[in-house]
Amino acid sequence: ENSAVAWSAADLAASACPNVKILVLENPMPHMSDLELKRIFGDDFAGWEYEHAAHAETSLMMAVRPDLVRRDQLFDDAPIRRPTWDVVPAPPEFVPRSGVLSRASRSNIEAGQRLLELSAARLVDALTSEFGPSREPLGARVMDRDTSS
Repeated sequence: ENSAVAWSAADLAASACPNVKILVLENPMPHMSDLELKRIFGDDFAGWEYEHAAHAETSLMMAVRPDLVRRDQLFDDAPIRRPTWDVVPAPPEFVPRSGVLSRASRSNIEAGQRLLELSAARLVDALTSEFGPSREPLGARVMDRDTSS
């Protein structure tokens, strides 16, 4: 849903700076086998298009910033209609009032950690494929920073 903005920005930047190479990664998740999907989602995977505020995003937040997850407010919801197209503005039957498009109640840290590993590996693969391997150790810039101030 946000890819058009990313593509537009990349196109404008490439036009302004023709010597710059830009990587646009619309989907951070790699293709996953049925076994991997089952490991992460159990039998509840409705499809990536229905993962807004649901299992994947909530599990990622549990892994990265658990203090921001309101566990007492996790619940399951779904749109009344699930067409394969978009309408702008979105009709109420496309997005429930909660904004949750699938199951959030079974979110967990382990699933979030696995999703984070998979998406980080995909990003590293995309970056090294397009820009070549890093010339410095991972984290070198962070470790060289002066953190005394």
